[in-house]
Amino acid sequence: MTDRTVAVPFAPSRAAKLALFFGLLGNAMGHAFLFGALPPLGRQMGLEDVQTGAVLSLGALGFLVAAPLWGHVSERWGRRPVLLIGFSMAAAAPAVFGALVQFRLAGALSIVAVFVLLVVARLAQSLTTGGLLPAAQAFIADMTTARKRTGGMGMMGAAFGLGGVIGAATLWAVAPIGVPLGFYVVAVVTAAAAVACWRHLAEPIRQAGVASPTAGAIRWHAIWPCLVITAFGVTIYGVLQQVTGLRLQDAFNLSPQEAARQAGALLTATALAMVFAQGVILQRLRWPPGQVIRLAAAVAIGAMVALAVAEGYATMIAAMMALGLCIGLLLPANLGLLSLRTGAGAQGRIAGINAIGQGLGMVAGPFLGAAIYQQSPAAPYWACAALFACLFLLTIFAAGNRAPRSADHPAKLEERT
Repeated sequence: MTDRTVAVPFAPSRAAKLALFFGLLGNAMGHAFLFGALPPLGRQMGLEDVQTGAVLSLGALGFLVAAPLWGHVSERWGRRPVLLIGFSMAAAAPAVFGALVQFRLAGALSIVAVFVLLVVARLAQSLTTGGLLPAAQAFIADMTTARKRTGGMGMMGAAFGLGGVIGAATLWAVAPIGVPLGFYVVAVVTAAAAVACWRHLAEPIRQAGVASPTAGAIRWHAIWPCLVITAFGVTIYGVLQQVTGLRLQDAFNLSPQEAARQAGALLTATALAMVFAQGVILQRLRWPPGQVIRLAAAVAIGAMVALAVAEGYATMIAAMMALGLCIGLLLPANLGLLSLRTGAGAQGRIAGINAIGQGLGMVAGPFLGAAIYQQSPAAPYWACAALFACLFLLTIFAAGNRAPRSADHPAKLEERT
């Protein structure tokens, strides 16, 4: 037994919970708007599809590098400072994107200049907001017991899902007026959430005490399947965000503006399904997280096949909503399982390491989506179906690969997978 400074479960105020929820919502709103708007907007600015995919993918490299570092920082500085830095920059970045788009459409920037500046802005955004997911995940682990861990991760997922709904709906609403306006709307909303977090978010209580030697240990043999699941899940969602607007434009002969509008509506329906899964179904479902992951992966394979062969908009909406339900169950259940398999003194670090998988997915998704789409409009959906099949097989393998019980893992904490 050794002395460690560890967080103890605490009950934050209602205002703090709401502030964190809306801060995460604002960050997700910005990402959803950017991913939905930029592919068709890139064509309008004169960028190639692969260049647009590169902006989104190369920007994710910053997240890939920054998130593990921020996770470590959150263990030393605390969760609150990392969250406040991330929320502040999440508010500033959309305003920069909006200005760059306006300058290019007005002819003030060349194609090369706007491409380089978009990459730089995206990298800056990712480097500074890369700590949001690790710090928020660790914050939730600090404030929940083992029994409520998966539900807590589900509420974090619901914040991201609802942010995706609002971001996609914002894109749908502003497309007829001017897409750059939407970037400024996102900036204002996120800035308000950042101020609320500054006012109400308190640091989790930490105390120096005696803990088991495994309190800060990371059991790699138990958690590596969760990291792979994260990477696969985020990759798939990134592919869909990249190709949805392009598929609509090419399949239905839409203008870039109308494709952006219809993509916003389609992604809104998907995000609504995710929010319902995370905020309603997952809060009532008492299944072990591994069982939830397997069910979601199996159903998602069928949804991807439906998208690959879809010939009408209604079929695409139904399949995307089914997929939203699946992803809404899969990712929070995976986070809950990952947290339950990690010692109490390593929640921030494992959240940062898990963000590597998220960053890899963010890098691979848009780039793969743009590249595979050039071969066939249906090819990205078949590729995602294959990834879900691999994920399903992985969860079967991982079911028998559980971490041993310890003082940091009480009986109920070792959930069956």
